[in-house]
Amino acid sequence: MKALSQFKAPEPNLAVIAFCQFLIPIYCRYIDHFTCQFSDNKNTVAALKNKRTIILLNHADRQDPSVVVFLSKYLREQVHCMVAREVFDWYHGVLGWFFQKFGCYSVNRGAGDTTSIETTKAILKEGKHKLIVFPEAEITGDDHTVHNISTALVHILLEIQEEIAPNQTVLTDSEQVLWVLPIGISYRLETGLEPSVAKALLAIERQVGLKHDGSNITRRIENATTTVLNSLAQHYNYPLTEGDAAERTSQLANHICQRIANFIRCEITHKTPEQVLYSLRNAVDERLTIAKFEANHQKKLNKHTLQFHDEFISDLNRVENLLIFHRVLLQPASTIQQCRIVDFLETETTGHISSKGTQVASVFFGEPIAVSSYLKHYRENKHSAISDLKVSIHDQLQLALDNSQRANDSLQSRSQT
Repeated sequence: MKALSQFKAPEPNLAVIAFCQFLIPIYCRYIDHFTCQFSDNKNTVAALKNKRTIILLNHADRQDPSVVVFLSKYLREQVHCMVAREVFDWYHGVLGWFFQKFGCYSVNRGAGDTTSIETTKAILKEGKHKLIVFPEAEITGDDHTVHNISTALVHILLEIQEEIAPNQTVLTDSEQVLWVLPIGISYRLETGLEPSVAKALLAIERQVGLKHDGSNITRRIENATTTVLNSLAQHYNYPLTEGDAAERTSQLANHICQRIANFIRCEITHKTPEQVLYSLRNAVDERLTIAKFEANHQKKLNKHTLQFHDEFISDLNRVENLLIFHRVLLQPASTIQQCRIVDFLETETTGHISSKGTQVASVFFGEPIAVSSYLKHYRENKHSAISDLKVSIHDQLQLALDNSQRANDSLQSRSQT
């Protein structure tokens, strides 16, 4: 068992990168029936070729990591990417190994991960490879609106620009400029909803004991959602109150977190659901780290501590899925939203996610932002400059997402005629 505090450094391997860029798009296209369409109307990629750049993408879907591989191939440049620490342990660490060899490194969210911060600074100061970051941190399930941008990340960008060009007011050397490239990603389902999810939904219904009663596909998804949530509530001995699926999902996530917090005596009030998740995950991890230290001294690891860690980490992974599910349920009804609902139901009943129809990600390159243009303001008033740059990044990322959505709508209407 590895502690979340153990940083995973980027270890790029050109052979693994080439392998991933070759195989993953083929797998996505022919097995997962998923592909990307790029819109670079202003030849932004060419303009930023070999320039110090951080690429910021909105984080709407589970397929976003695949988009990163497609994107790196499109850029024809080696990239680094910041990835949540817990993901490196999935599939017994095999996925994490590939992440590291691709150039990814970990961030322990909610823990003030100084090693990750220093790695981010080093990559951008060196400027050899572009850095890809999802500034919303969590999957939002939202193809239309950019959610909260990390203030800490914006602060880091201004700090780096200051370190690259100290005491300079106007940067005449373009190599000293740090660029922010916002990229909007939106998704569309090219096939009909029923043929896209029918097989997965039938497997879910079998798992939870629902019989296909001839209802339409939307009603069947609603029935399966209710049944799965009730089953999870029963598992945690928690009586769900009345409310829609989103409210009941939030109640269940809160209950699981409170149950863990009470057991380990961790304060979780006055925090957002995401902050609660991060703080509990780190608190549970800290318990394991302490137990390991004691075990090394005593030459024996307490099996009860390991069992406690595994159980609560599993519960917190479920909370993360519930929070993503909650955000998906809050979105306007669409075929993609329904696919994401079925994704969650599959995860909870069958333990895996199957492909659902033919899905396409529209990737739109936005207007690059020169961090250097905020440098004078930053030296005069750091707080104000950080706020202004954050607003600019949010607005440009939102514009890129809007354009991505418009491109998607146009292509979808064209395919239906």
